[in-house]
Amino acid sequence: MEPIDIERLAEEFDTSDQSASILRSEPGTPSDVIPTVSIPVAFPEPLLDEIRRLADRRQVGVDRLLREWAEAGLRRQGTGA
Repeated sequence: MEPIDIERLAEEFDTSDQSASILRSEPGTPSDVIPTVSIPVAFPEPLLDEIRRLADRRQVGVDRLLREWAEAGLRRQGTGA
């Protein structure tokens, strides 16, 4: 993923007309999107450090890595997500 040039992005939004996109938008959550819920989870610090290192090596966020592990565990148990 490329880094975001926030200055260029800000200038683009400051100098372009976004009204047509706004007028076409509709409120609400798209029906094909499954809502997510955040929950607090406590890990021993050394374990979380290892998880962070692995997530960095895979270039994903810790939350995504943990979700993938949870989904894989459920599939192995036959309760698939």
